[in-house]
Amino acid sequence: MLPPTIFFFVGFNLIVLTKRLILEEQGIEFSGFFTATAAALLVGKAVLVTDNLPFMRRFDGAPMIQPILFKSAIYWLCVLIVRLAEGLVHFLAAGGVIADFPEHLVQHFSWPRFLSIQIWLTVLFLIYVTIHALRRRRTLSPILPLALIRGQA
Repeated sequence: MLPPTIFFFVGFNLIVLTKRLILEEQGIEFSGFFTATAAALLVGKAVLVTDNLPFMRRFDGAPMIQPILFKSAIYWLCVLIVRLAEGLVHFLAAGGVIADFPEHLVQHFSWPRFLSIQIWLTVLFLIYVTIHALRRRRTLSPILPLALIRGQA
């Protein structure tokens, strides 16, 4: 579980840093290290569990771009659903009714914030799935030592 968790720990904290820098410009203090760490643990575990589901192997024999895009899309969709469900829980906890949630999404939901995080997550999932696919096909192995060797640039 360690490699995806470490990857998403770094990635999610980059998202938190981005958010913090944007909010700092407005004079708003923000700290989300614990949230990013907990999310990295959850997503790391979810990625490992999801990778072992039979339908995730659907494009394993296809050109590498197909499983990369397929898996990234599945992960992205799962996170989208969870994030919308989180918004629903907060809405209901504030006294809202499920029937009013669609209107709340349109009128009061912070779409720029939501979409900026989804874009970051798209990039993270594409990078993670690409690295994972290269490692599985042993394509990354000969490249990695070359990147670590000191040489003339």
